[in-house]
Amino acid sequence: MKQKGYNIADLENVKQKLLEEDYKLTWTVDDESSFMDKAREINDRMHGIYNNQDRVAFQQSIYGNALMAMKGYALGMAERRFGVNKHNTMLNGESEGSLRTAAKVIVSMFTDKGGWKTTIKALLLPVINPRGTKLAMYKAGFSANQYANMRRNFGDMLLIGLFALIKMATAKSDGADDDEDDDVVSGICYYFASRLYREQSAYN
Repeated sequence: MKQKGYNIADLENVKQKLLEEDYKLTWTVDDESSFMDKAREINDRMHGIYNNQDRVAFQQSIYGNALMAMKGYALGMAERRFGVNKHNTMLNGESEGSLRTAAKVIVSMFTDKGGWKTTIKALLLPVINPRGTKLAMYKAGFSANQYANMRRNFGDMLLIGLFALIKMATAKSDGADDDEDDDVVSGICYYFASRLYREQSAYN
């Protein structure tokens, strides 16, 4: 009791504090609503908006609806990469496009905001040296969301590089004879690596 700052002699205040603690530990209707809002926003950002209520104005026009048919993910993809820095009420936090953050980090190399050391850390070491990179970005004025964006960019580029390596490793050599028996496993690996490489590159 003493560790939590409760004074047993003051029973009225202790009771009030215990009720407040109990309320914090209780899953309320407000918590349920907040969780549903976040889940819905994340789902829309990842997979696209397919319900009529949440469609943007462009999707509600005839041409926009035809163009975006079965491509609802495209708007979320563009938002996650190129969206402006704003407060997201659904996620209750800051939200900015990851590639827009990367552009700001690169520009900061030529300003007094971060310098080239911070830029190199943010581009190349957000996962390898997370603590040092995070501190350097915070000191330069970047936010936690922008640091997370640089981690996301690093992961995307790592995937693109990995798929490119798998493509090169499983590709047929120029001098290979077409009549020779094909290696089925290499062919399957090459197909999926090529497809995922194209898709991931298109997203970025």
